[in-house]
Amino acid sequence: MAIHHPGHPDVVLLRQGAPLDAYSIPHLMQLGIHEVWIRYPGLEHLVRFVDPQLMANYRTLTTRIGNVIDQAMVRNTVEIDFYACKKALLSVTRHLADSPQSALWISQVAHADKPFVRHSGNVAALSLMMGMRLDFYLVRERRSLPAGRAKDLTSLGIGALLHDIGMLRVSQAALDRYNATLDTTDPEWRTHTALGYDMMRGVLDPTAAIIALHHHQAWDGTGFPERPSLRGGTRPAAERDVHVLARIVAAAETFSRIKNPAHAPGSNSKLTPTIPTVRALRHMLDEPMRKKFDPVVFKALMSVIPAYAPGSVVRLSTQQDAVVVSWDVNNPCKPLVEVLQEFDPRPMKQRGKVVRIDLREHRDVSIIAMDGEDVSGDNFEPAEHGEFDLLALYRSMENRVHADLKPDAKKDAKHDVKPEVAKVEDGSQEQLPPAEAA
Repeated sequence: MAIHHPGHPDVVLLRQGAPLDAYSIPHLMQLGIHEVWIRYPGLEHLVRFVDPQLMANYRTLTTRIGNVIDQAMVRNTVEIDFYACKKALLSVTRHLADSPQSALWISQVAHADKPFVRHSGNVAALSLMMGMRLDFYLVRERRSLPAGRAKDLTSLGIGALLHDIGMLRVSQAALDRYNATLDTTDPEWRTHTALGYDMMRGVLDPTAAIIALHHHQAWDGTGFPERPSLRGGTRPAAERDVHVLARIVAAAETFSRIKNPAHAPGSNSKLTPTIPTVRALRHMLDEPMRKKFDPVVFKALMSVIPAYAPGSVVRLSTQQDAVVVSWDVNNPCKPLVEVLQEFDPRPMKQRGKVVRIDLREHRDVSIIAMDGEDVSGDNFEPAEHGEFDLLALYRSMENRVHADLKPDAKKDAKHDVKPEVAKVEDGSQEQLPPAEAA
């Protein structure tokens, strides 16, 4: 796949098919480009995980948001061409629907020159992918809206892209403290949610502004900011006190922040390097972190983020190098891998036998390293069958709905919650509950 300049997304550094040599590779590393898609004999089938048009649309979207952030740095409000941004969101969403496999890499391949924009873009991509998987849940959680509007992802995309816009109003000292300690309890750092809400309120859809305010709210009530209590003082917001779109962004944002701590404003990539995806997921699975997320939303997160994404080169416990060719959401750390043979440029028919290992069937073989980093202690398995199976959850929820409906009422049910591709539609205003409006 072509390689674009991280600071100037429209500039192509190397076109598709260009050779990587001793001159180009060091220059790519200096620009912060540490992984690229290459053509390797015998692995041409992995091209299904690459969609250049999806990546191009994603770069367009993140570029627009970069411009919004640049403007917000010198103004106290968000000025956004909502129509242009919605059009870009629509293009991304359509290609996500058409290329669900290539979407696995969207947040890791599309770069931006500003860490802040990379983080915002990654969170938006993950949120959109999760939202598309959760359309049945959105209908259930947004019952005040018709089913079509309940599944509309416009506010989710805009809110996810601008969820941290309030960071631009936080002092550099607070940002430095956070980047040095990653301490989310810092009172001044916490103000970025309310600051972002104030910048977006009255400019964008209310639900998008609510995402900025509540994306650090936790399912178990430990998040922030707390809400005013009718008895005076404040009270924690927990579970369905928080809008479902904010719950989606909360999970996506947490994953991105754990995996890529250097994407925070003012961060240092040498002090806080990116960690392997499997390690970030393992951290989110462990208690008490797991309790912070809506269980249904968490299943959606696990369904769109492979612990070892297809195309990744890994080292097995057998000391063989292999490439991941597919994965099973029900057992994320046991993908299907193809052992890398000695480089052989000959046609397929003249090469040796392809060796594939399904790690689900070979329990004695595991992945011990990825990108040269030891991950042997990061692998995990489901605690019970179907723990990460979002489709099975949907089926059980649907069965409960039909069981509760009387035979006469089934034909009168207003909403069919069968999962389908969520669409970005116009007019997605939502009446927020009083607590959320406040």
